[in-house]
Amino acid sequence: TMVVLPTAQQSDVAALSNLIGVAGGTVSGTVRIGDQLVDAGNKQLVDELGNQLEGRASGVSIPPDASPYERIGMLIARAIGTDYNGGLPVDGPATSILAGLSTTSLMSTEGKFDRRGGLVLFVTGPGQGSSEQKQGAASIVDTLVTAVDGATDGVVLAGPVASARADGQI
Repeated sequence: TMVVLPTAQQSDVAALSNLIGVAGGTVSGTVRIGDQLVDAGNKQLVDELGNQLEGRASGVSIPPDASPYERIGMLIARAIGTDYNGGLPVDGPATSILAGLSTTSLMSTEGKFDRRGGLVLFVTGPGQGSSEQKQGAASIVDTLVTAVDGATDGVVLAGPVASARADGQI
């Protein structure tokens, strides 16, 4: 599964998709993270939605002391990923989570999304906004990536060189 973060450049997304093919893999589905999800100013929205979606998500064990971004990350992991080799079909709980995320513009699916991947590739860009906004977004992305990694066979966060500099998401 490919997860495209808001600052990712389409040329980088296409190049990484091609590299996956060269390596013999396939992209089972692509989702796009909305600007609102990585904006710390929307923490209350993320918290409220996470609490609502948690009740619909079978197979997700979220600790009671999880932060809003840990909770939403675990829910995203359930919706788009799996630790089953070769992936699994999108089921009812995944569809419900994806619908909630889509309705609030926190995340959307691109094209046909019918398979949850065992491996997840997050694609980021150079960042945007003030230094404080970049740091906030980087912290949120780190939390999301960690949550998804815990529920799948593995996660990679990739981006251009600028994304690995100060205030970058890598």
